[in-house]
Amino acid sequence: MKLILTYLIFQGIYVILNTIKSILTIKSTKWVAATASAITYAVYTFVLIYTVADFSIYVKAGLTAATNFIGTVISMWILEKIRKDKLWQITATIRTDKLNEVRQKLNKAEISYNCANTNTPAEYVFNCFCKTKNESKLLKDILTAYNAKYIVHEETVKL
Repeated sequence: MKLILTYLIFQGIYVILNTIKSILTIKSTKWVAATASAITYAVYTFVLIYTVADFSIYVKAGLTAATNFIGTVISMWILEKIRKDKLWQITATIRTDKLNEVRQKLNKAEISYNCANTNTPAEYVFNCFCKTKNESKLLKDILTAYNAKYIVHEETVKL
Protein backbone atom coordinates (compact mmCIF):
# COMPACT_ATOMS: atom_id res chain seq x y z
CA MET A 1 0.00 0.00 0.00
CA LYS A 2 2.90 2.36 0.77
CA LEU A 3 4.27 1.72 -2.72
CA ILE A 4 0.95 2.62 -4.34
CA LEU A 5 0.60 5.78 -2.25
CA THR A 6 4.14 6.89 -3.15
CA TYR A 7 3.40 6.29 -6.85
CA LEU A 8 0.17 8.27 -6.51
CA ILE A 9 1.97 11.23 -4.94
CA PHE A 10 4.79 11.34 -7.52
CA GLN A 11 2.36 10.89 -10.40
CA GLY A 12 0.13 13.69 -9.08
CA ILE A 13 3.06 16.08 -8.67
CA TYR A 14 4.33 15.18 -12.13
CA VAL A 15 0.98 15.80 -13.81
CA ILE A 16 0.58 19.20 -12.16
CA LEU A 17 4.14 20.21 -13.06
CA ASN A 18 3.80 18.90 -16.62
CA THR A 19 0.60 20.84 -17.24
CA ILE A 20 2.15 24.04 -15.89
CA LYS A 21 5.32 23.36 -17.93
CA SER A 22 3.27 23.00 -21.12
CA ILE A 23 1.57 26.33 -20.57
CA LEU A 24 4.79 28.10 -19.57
CA THR A 25 6.56 26.72 -22.66
CA ILE A 26 4.04 28.56 -24.83
CA LYS A 27 3.39 31.69 -22.78
CA SER A 28 6.67 32.42 -21.01
CA THR A 29 10.34 33.10 -21.67
CA LYS A 30 12.79 30.41 -22.72
CA TRP A 31 14.48 30.49 -19.29
CA VAL A 32 11.24 29.96 -17.40
CA ALA A 33 10.24 27.20 -19.83
CA ALA A 34 13.64 25.52 -19.50
CA THR A 35 13.49 25.63 -15.69
CA ALA A 36 9.95 24.23 -15.65
CA SER A 37 11.00 21.46 -18.03
CA ALA A 38 14.04 20.53 -15.95
CA ILE A 39 12.00 20.30 -12.73
CA THR A 40 9.19 18.39 -14.41
CA TYR A 41 11.44 15.74 -15.91
CA ALA A 42 13.41 15.37 -12.69
CA VAL A 43 10.15 14.41 -10.96
CA TYR A 44 9.28 12.17 -13.91
CA THR A 45 12.36 10.08 -13.13
CA PHE A 46 10.72 9.08 -9.85
CA VAL A 47 7.45 8.33 -11.64
CA LEU A 48 9.30 6.00 -14.04
CA ILE A 49 10.94 4.11 -11.19
CA TYR A 50 7.60 3.59 -9.47
CA THR A 51 5.91 2.68 -12.75
CA VAL A 52 8.05 -0.44 -12.96
CA ALA A 53 7.36 -1.29 -9.31
CA ASP A 54 5.68 -4.57 -8.52
CA PHE A 55 1.96 -3.86 -8.35
CA SER A 56 -0.95 -4.33 -10.72
CA ILE A 57 -0.86 -2.69 -14.14
CA TYR A 58 -4.58 -2.00 -13.75
CA VAL A 59 -3.96 -0.10 -10.53
CA LYS A 60 -1.21 1.89 -12.25
CA ALA A 61 -3.47 2.68 -15.21
CA GLY A 62 -6.34 3.72 -12.96
CA LEU A 63 -4.13 5.92 -10.81
CA THR A 64 -2.50 7.45 -13.88
CA ALA A 65 -5.90 8.30 -15.40
CA ALA A 66 -7.19 9.73 -12.12
CA THR A 67 -4.08 11.80 -11.40
CA ASN A 68 -4.01 13.13 -14.97
CA PHE A 69 -7.63 14.24 -14.76
CA ILE A 70 -7.43 15.73 -11.26
CA GLY A 71 -3.91 17.13 -11.70
CA THR A 72 -4.80 18.92 -14.92
CA VAL A 73 -7.87 20.51 -13.33
CA ILE A 74 -5.82 21.59 -10.30
CA SER A 75 -3.04 23.02 -12.50
CA MET A 76 -5.44 25.02 -14.63
CA TRP A 77 -7.20 26.32 -11.50
CA ILE A 78 -3.86 27.40 -9.95
CA LEU A 79 -2.76 29.18 -13.12
CA GLU A 80 -6.14 30.87 -13.46
CA LYS A 81 -5.94 32.16 -9.88
CA ILE A 82 -2.43 33.57 -10.23
CA ARG A 83 -2.93 35.02 -13.72
CA LYS A 84 -2.59 38.77 -13.76
CA ASP A 85 -5.34 40.93 -15.15
CA LYS A 86 -4.67 41.89 -18.75
CA LEU A 87 -6.25 44.32 -21.11
CA TRP A 88 -8.88 42.66 -23.27
CA GLN A 89 -10.45 44.23 -26.33
CA ILE A 90 -13.85 42.86 -27.15
CA THR A 91 -15.43 43.82 -30.46
CA ALA A 92 -19.16 43.25 -30.68
CA THR A 93 -21.97 43.99 -33.09
CA ILE A 94 -25.22 45.31 -31.63
CA ARG A 95 -28.51 45.84 -33.41
CA THR A 96 -29.36 49.51 -33.87
CA ASP A 97 -32.62 49.21 -31.91
CA LYS A 98 -30.61 48.08 -28.83
CA LEU A 99 -27.88 50.73 -29.17
CA ASN A 100 -28.99 53.09 -26.37
CA GLU A 101 -29.75 50.27 -23.93
CA VAL A 102 -26.30 48.75 -24.42
CA ARG A 103 -24.63 52.16 -24.03
CA GLN A 104 -26.48 52.73 -20.76
CA LYS A 105 -25.47 49.30 -19.43
CA LEU A 106 -21.82 49.82 -20.39
CA ASN A 107 -21.76 53.28 -18.82
CA LYS A 108 -23.38 51.95 -15.63
CA ALA A 109 -20.80 49.13 -15.48
CA GLU A 110 -18.04 51.70 -16.13
CA ILE A 111 -16.68 49.70 -19.04
CA SER A 112 -14.59 51.70 -21.47
CA TYR A 113 -15.83 51.55 -25.07
CA ASN A 114 -16.30 53.32 -28.36
CA CYS A 115 -18.82 52.53 -31.05
CA ALA A 116 -19.37 53.23 -34.72
CA ASN A 117 -21.91 52.40 -37.33
CA THR A 118 -21.13 49.70 -39.85
CA ASN A 119 -21.97 49.37 -43.52
CA THR A 120 -25.03 47.40 -42.35
CA PRO A 121 -27.72 49.92 -41.37
CA ALA A 122 -29.18 47.67 -38.69
CA GLU A 123 -26.04 47.31 -36.54
CA TYR A 124 -23.29 49.12 -34.71
CA VAL A 125 -19.88 47.85 -33.71
CA PHE A 126 -18.66 48.35 -30.15
CA ASN A 127 -15.00 48.20 -29.18
CA CYS A 128 -14.91 47.54 -25.45
CA PHE A 129 -11.82 47.52 -23.27
CA CYS A 130 -11.80 45.44 -20.08
CA LYS A 131 -8.92 45.80 -17.64
CA THR A 132 -10.07 43.21 -15.08
CA LYS A 133 -11.69 39.78 -14.98
CA ASN A 134 -14.73 41.33 -13.31
CA GLU A 135 -15.19 43.85 -16.14
CA SER A 136 -14.89 41.02 -18.67
CA LYS A 137 -17.59 39.04 -16.89
CA LEU A 138 -19.92 42.06 -16.71
CA LEU A 139 -19.39 42.75 -20.39
CA LYS A 140 -20.06 39.13 -21.33
CA ASP A 141 -23.34 39.25 -19.38
CA ILE A 142 -24.38 42.44 -21.17
CA LEU A 143 -23.46 41.15 -24.63
CA THR A 144 -25.19 37.82 -24.02
CA ALA A 145 -28.35 39.55 -22.84
CA TYR A 146 -28.53 41.45 -26.15
CA ASN A 147 -27.59 38.49 -28.35
CA ALA A 148 -24.46 40.27 -29.54
CA LYS A 149 -21.92 38.53 -31.68
CA TYR A 150 -18.42 39.28 -30.43
CA ILE A 151 -14.74 38.44 -30.67
CA VAL A 152 -12.13 38.79 -27.95
CA HIS A 153 -8.55 40.00 -28.29
CA GLU A 154 -6.00 39.63 -25.49
CA GLU A 155 -3.23 42.18 -25.14
CA THR A 156 -0.07 40.11 -25.47
CA VAL A 157 2.48 42.57 -26.84
CA LYS A 158 4.13 45.43 -24.99
CA LEU A 159 5.45 48.49 -26.82
